[in-house]
Amino acid sequence: MGVIRLLLAFTVIMTHSHPIFGYFFGNPVVAVRAFFIISGFYMALILESKYKDYRKFFVSRFLRIYPIYLMVLILTILFSLSTHLLGGSWGEMQAIVSNFGQFNWFSAAWLAFSNLFVFGRDILMFLFLNPANGLFTYHTVGVPTSYFLLIPQAWTIILEIVFYLIVPFIIKKRTWFIVALIIFSLAIRQVVLSSGLNTVSWNYMFFPSEFIFFAGGILAFRLYRRIKFQPKISRAIAVGASFIIVSYLAFYNYINFDIHINARMLGVLLPKEILFYLFFILYLPFIFILSQKSELDRKIGELSYPVYITHILVLSMIYPKLFGLLKIKNDYLNLVAFIIAVGLSLLLNKYIQGPIDNFRHTRLLKAQSSK
Repeated sequence: MGVIRLLLAFTVIMTHSHPIFGYFFGNPVVAVRAFFIISGFYMALILESKYKDYRKFFVSRFLRIYPIYLMVLILTILFSLSTHLLGGSWGEMQAIVSNFGQFNWFSAAWLAFSNLFVFGRDILMFLFLNPANGLFTYHTVGVPTSYFLLIPQAWTIILEIVFYLIVPFIIKKRTWFIVALIIFSLAIRQVVLSSGLNTVSWNYMFFPSEFIFFAGGILAFRLYRRIKFQPKISRAIAVGASFIIVSYLAFYNYINFDIHINARMLGVLLPKEILFYLFFILYLPFIFILSQKSELDRKIGELSYPVYITHILVLSMIYPKLFGLLKIKNDYLNLVAFIIAVGLSLLLNKYIQGPIDNFRHTRLLKAQSSK
């Protein structure tokens, strides 16, 4: 499970950099949605086994996500300042600096708050800076407000947070209720698409449409509850499942099903996407059983979030100037960025997340012992 999570993070890195000698691994949309499925699975798992107090659940999720995000934000600002002082651009802050004089005070406050605390950035993904009044408005004139987000890939965090807010209230519902929510989410996706809102933001970053993947993870957990008492059979299936999923990712861009469908009716979900999600939901419980007792796999999996949240900063640090100075081929960009991101993630986990996790676990043990 941990290895697959790290491979999904590597897939996203490839999207924002350069192919390895013409080869792309996986697909970023599929990778992010696979993360959503995993999130649905894990949240159902921990709510059933660890947290009966929802307040403690929310605090735990906050401590698991925000500290590393804040540290990466600080590093991003420091790197942008350093590149400016060295005579270059403002790095990730360039769009903010270039357009700062156009911001209305409300827009500036909203942007600062969203960059610092994550909240509100999901709405910004749909807006543009209106040069006439300095406000962030829904139109297609001006600079997209997503350009002003210092950690642009963190839009996924706010979707995760929305899911955390609602999952405690649906996790105990019957399976038919979860399936009904999935159908409702698919209906919303279709309505949005039929309304002509066929953009990246509406197709990819709108929580009501993306909820189907979180809910798919909940269904995967319910399958896990049924099979967890048959570990030998499950492990045998998991080995084959892991091979299928990794192979599917490895050759995803070369798979082409000759199926004539109305893509609009599926909300721009291609047949090979749908097949991957179904495979992933079905096989996820088996893979979890195979890897749940592996400490090494757990530690590898813990790298996936910091690798994902640091990779834009890492790419900015090494490309194009460093690669140009060292005369390194762009074909190696993905691998170099991944190695540096893993190294940075190890440091973040050890010195930032590690002490916080120890604090979280201590609080959880005290709460359990007091009952």
